[in-house]
Amino acid sequence: MNRDNLTMFAQPTTKTNLLSTLILLTASAMGVVAFLSPFVAPPQQRAVAMAAHAQDAPLVFFLLVGLGLAAVTVDMTAGSMSPQAVAILGVLTAVAAALRLVPGPGGFSALFLVPILGGYVFGPRFGFLLGVFSMLVSAFLTAGVGPWLPYQMFTAGWVGALAGVWER
Repeated sequence: MNRDNLTMFAQPTTKTNLLSTLILLTASAMGVVAFLSPFVAPPQQRAVAMAAHAQDAPLVFFLLVGLGLAAVTVDMTAGSMSPQAVAILGVLTAVAAALRLVPGPGGFSALFLVPILGGYVFGPRFGFLLGVFSMLVSAFLTAGVGPWLPYQMFTAGWVGALAGVWER
């Protein structure tokens, strides 16, 4: 399937493309800072920071979900993402969340296959959003909501985005 033949993704304007990309780059930068913050904390605060990010995880979670929804909203209002694309994002999110319930060999989670394929076919922005939202929905299905959830969401999003970058 050729990506140029997909009619559900209109050609985004430069301003919209830049704004949506800026939103997702901000989310990724926030993720990098959140992941690396325990390594740069002063020694007396390191023990507190290593307590599974119990203090900062809710803030990181809400910022990530807000930025993801903002990226979808910007793409939809500018016409670069059609309602069909949002529907595909929702369906693929549900499929990926359901795949997390299927145990794989050696701890492998089939959840990551869907963002990889979605990012490869629809591009890095779609792959990032698919990974973030898939991990969010699957956490609610498996009762796996905890201070580690935003970091899992970042990781799944980065996997989907890297698959989209790899193809280009």
